[in-house]
Amino acid sequence: MQKKIILILLLSLNGCSSYRPIPTEAEHMSFRSYVNKEMIDDKQTSYNLKHVDRALETYSNLLLNSLREKATNAWNVSNITTAGGAAAIIGGITEKTGLLNTGLGIAGLGFATSSQAKLDEQISLTLVAYKKLSCVKGYSGSLTEKLAQLVRTSGDQDAIAALASAPEDTIRSIINIQDDYLVSMYALKPSAPSSGDLTNFFDRLVELRTATTASLRGRKAQASPETEAAIKTIKGYKLQLEACNKFG
Repeated sequence: MQKKIILILLLSLNGCSSYRPIPTEAEHMSFRSYVNKEMIDDKQTSYNLKHVDRALETYSNLLLNSLREKATNAWNVSNITTAGGAAAIIGGITEKTGLLNTGLGIAGLGFATSSQAKLDEQISLTLVAYKKLSCVKGYSGSLTEKLAQLVRTSGDQDAIAALASAPEDTIRSIINIQDDYLVSMYALKPSAPSSGDLTNFFDRLVELRTATTASLRGRKAQASPETEAAIKTIKGYKLQLEACNKFG
């Protein structure tokens, strides 16, 4: 009976090596590669925001699956601890000192595995990265074809330029999120923006509002409220992406 219980507990530890905070090969692959794949599948020679959005959906799902796996690992470790405690109780009831010691040892191993693999930190870092990607997805999804058409016909050259750079701006923002996630997973030290970073960000936000106001005043023809809203959205898009990178 003692050997049978110990064998069950040891089998429950099988796969603990997968608890290590090592991102998968798919998570490592540069986000730009995902965009290029969408572009090639679409038989295009240059990428657009639709390709970026589809690649973003793919990478977001990768992190979501990774998050699910890490949460499962955390529960598995919890089960190991519970099973070890049960063995200790059985050992006490049957007055088998050896089994009691084994049970307590395996119960402790569950805690040790969780601590060594830092499962809570892994879950937290993956969740933050997923939230950042969701933030980007929300803003990129707002750049509809209707908005693009309004910007193109607005005559506002700054807005038109911002629209043209939106796909590349989105890619760079996601690559920054990806890099932060990978580095943080290896170091297990999530990066928080410094007070200087936040100050610079808000200074740029003020500059953007000032520039947008001056641009609107400088145009001869008054654009429709819908066009004005489109111009405001596209001009603020890059800063919104930066805000997503600081999310979490």
